[in-house]
Amino acid sequence: MKNQRGFTLVELVMTMILISILAVTVLPKLFGPSEFAVYAIRDQLIGQLRLSQLQALNRRGTTQNLLVKPDKFGLARSTTDTETQLSSDENSIVDLDGVSIKLGASNDFSLRFDSHGKITAGSVSCDGGCTLTLIGSETLKITIESEGYVHESS
Repeated sequence: MKNQRGFTLVELVMTMILISILAVTVLPKLFGPSEFAVYAIRDQLIGQLRLSQLQALNRRGTTQNLLVKPDKFGLARSTTDTETQLSSDENSIVDLDGVSIKLGASNDFSLRFDSHGKITAGSVSCDGGCTLTLIGSETLKITIESEGYVHESS
């Protein structure tokens, strides 16, 4: 009988085990949300908060709203205290893509700054400042001090 070429049963089983390990560990990282997404969202949120604060500082007597919805956040279309619609400007709306933002237990809220740059009560109370929690591949926090200083916190 001639030498037959082929794979042994052990080689086939080992190959199947390796492929299944790769499928469980590597593929979700390749096709799932990036682990850096929560950092990008945090930086964009800090930028939007600071922009809203600067707009409030430059427009004496009016307030600027930043709305956070379960799937996106952005600046409000107008400066009314009860504004619940995001701006129609697509450049100022950020999709959350698997990251959630919470203020206390709420993930649907608005924040606004007064003409002195201090955080005022939007749909939630921020009398002593606020801490926003971003939950994704990691949990990050943004603190807005009662004086208006916006920063990341540990």
